[in-house]
Parts: sequence; structure tokens; C-alpha cells
Amino acid sequence: MYKKYVSIEENDLEALLEYVKQNPYTIEHYVDRLKDKYKDEVIDVYKEYIYLEAKPVSKRKRYRRVISDLKM
Repeated sequence: MYKKYVSIEENDLEALLEYVKQNPYTIEHYVDRLKDKYKDEVIDVYKEYIYLEAKPVSKRKRYRRVISDLKM
């Protein structure tokens, strides 16, 4: 958590990107800061995030949530 705090406060986008790569579930919180400078990397993190979200889908309700996220 400390690294995340430092990255945000110092606007260290490279460190923030590394944090998000290691924690794909955080991409939605930081996409606006990262998307202009790191477009391709953000797309890769989103792919990983979607994979992680969809992997355990066994119930229809969770499946709908993943699909809903993809439409955004």
C-alpha cells in the first residue's frame, strides 16, 4: 500500500503502472491517469483483469457482471 500512496502523491506514473500490473483489480481506479501515456499497457492490464474476473464464473449473475464490465 505504501508504494501506491507514493506513486499517487508524486505522480510517478511508471511506478503506478507497475503497481497496477501486479494488482489488475485496481485498473479501474487508475485508468484515467495511465491511459494517455501507457495505452498498450493499460489494455494488457484490462485483459488480465477480465480474465481474472471471468475465470471463476460459474453462476449466471457473475457472468452478467463480467459482460457488463466489458460493455463499459
